[in-house]
Amino acid sequence: MWLITTFITALTATLLWFLLKKKYKLGFLSLMLWGATIMILVDHILGYEGGKFIET
Repeated sequence: MWLITTFITALTATLLWFLLKKKYKLGFLSLMLWGATIMILVDHILGYEGGKFIET
């Protein structure tokens, strides 16, 4: 669920950034949301494969 909500929010913030460039500064927000989306996606992929994440 986190992946879906961050993806939709990142997409919305990016579209608003393109449409309202001069009124609001949404570039940094878009970057943070895309980073969170990628981070959650990697977490889901590693969790799906199973196994230990860090092995010492």
